[in-house]
Amino acid sequence: MITVAKAATTTSLIATPSSTTFGSPVTFTATVSPSAATGTVDFIEGATTLATVAASGGSASFTTSLLNAGVHGLFARYSGDANYLTSDSLIASVNVAKATPVITWSTPAPITYGTPLSSTQLNATANVPGTFVYIPAAGAIVGAGSQTLSVTFTPTDTANYNTASASVTLTVDKATPSVSVVGGTFTFDGNPHPATGSVTGVLGEDLGTPTFTYNGGTAAPVAVGTYTVVASFAGNANYLPDSATVTITIITGPAATSSISKNFTGQAIAAGRTIWFNSVFDIVSGLGSATTSIFVTGQTITFTANGTAYSLPVPDARVILNDPTVTQPTTTFDTTTNVMTTQLPGAPPIGNTFLAGLPFVVPAGGLPGGIKSVTWTGTFSTNSSTAMHLHWRWAANVFTSFSTSYNALGIKPVDASTTQYPNNDPAGTPESFKSFSVNGGSGGLSSVANIYPPAP
Repeated sequence: MITVAKAATTTSLIATPSSTTFGSPVTFTATVSPSAATGTVDFIEGATTLATVAASGGSASFTTSLLNAGVHGLFARYSGDANYLTSDSLIASVNVAKATPVITWSTPAPITYGTPLSSTQLNATANVPGTFVYIPAAGAIVGAGSQTLSVTFTPTDTANYNTASASVTLTVDKATPSVSVVGGTFTFDGNPHPATGSVTGVLGEDLGTPTFTYNGGTAAPVAVGTYTVVASFAGNANYLPDSATVTITIITGPAATSSISKNFTGQAIAAGRTIWFNSVFDIVSGLGSATTSIFVTGQTITFTANGTAYSLPVPDARVILNDPTVTQPTTTFDTTTNVMTTQLPGAPPIGNTFLAGLPFVVPAGGLPGGIKSVTWTGTFSTNSSTAMHLHWRWAANVFTSFSTSYNALGIKPVDASTTQYPNNDPAGTPESFKSFSVNGGSGGLSSVANIYPPAP
């Protein structure tokens, strides 16, 4: 009998690739020599057989995507057959790196400032389970403009996956604020009557006070009339400009309109000279001991000369009687409100008190003598609780030199001598220019204005 011994074999193993990331396939290929060997090849890591594959033509291979992150060492064991002995390969190493999750996050639709972030914007997804942390977080209010939203994703399987991050750009449009404005109806008192208002954001925040215009100007109205008030907000980093409109109406209240007409003297008035129109009054009845104001509004002086019709607007006037804020009669002109104010510490002294005035520069060509029906009209009102009866008159004098500044005229407030003007000049005299007075003009006629108290 002849005994034939099994032949020896050799087995080798290679891994392709030798470095990869978790979830990617790795192929292990074992080569058995001689190639005539049949049987199986086991692919083993440590004590664990990962796969058993039949050898064919001296080769067996095994592909897997299940290797966890880390360094793996596998060897191949040929099992042998009837003619060939078993053999083991050397260890083939594979370095499996952690995989990075894939985050999908589409650019969100624009929002308006004041909209809190929510799942509508914070809606990233990943290809593996895990948790998302957003910056800014849900509920945050982000400023207007292009804002970056960021997310950090932590996978549940931290052994095989890295944390991942992503970002998108969110467009935040400016919001429209709420502009409120309050106007109203006021009785003329010689004081400005400004509007009030506020600007409020969509989160209820105070954005400040709007700017106001009154019929296009910035000065709060004083004179009788109707004013369109525009309250404007210029906008800021988070808000668009906006505005609101309201009306302020200033009325005379219960009032009396009175006119006095007079003819000028026969003397012509040369061009360039100034006619000083001034009116005075005395109280007939109705003044008590309380501080009382008399207002004259809507004043005009009208006449026709040389074929030209003139209508001269006279500044509004206010007289404050029994005024505790002064110790002697004074007359001043407020260049901001365009109101002439005369203040008396008590009742008018015997004689007249200055009421209103207007300087008029004679135009080229001069004015003829004897102009007819020069008419001064005004509307009288008061804040008195009782009816008042005023006796008023006007005069006109001509000056060769004058000033366009009322406060430079030195207008005497009353007929009586005062500390400021210790003389007997009549009320309304422009003390600073009286030496330049010449003949011409007119004066003397008077009228009574019955003024009734404001409605309760």
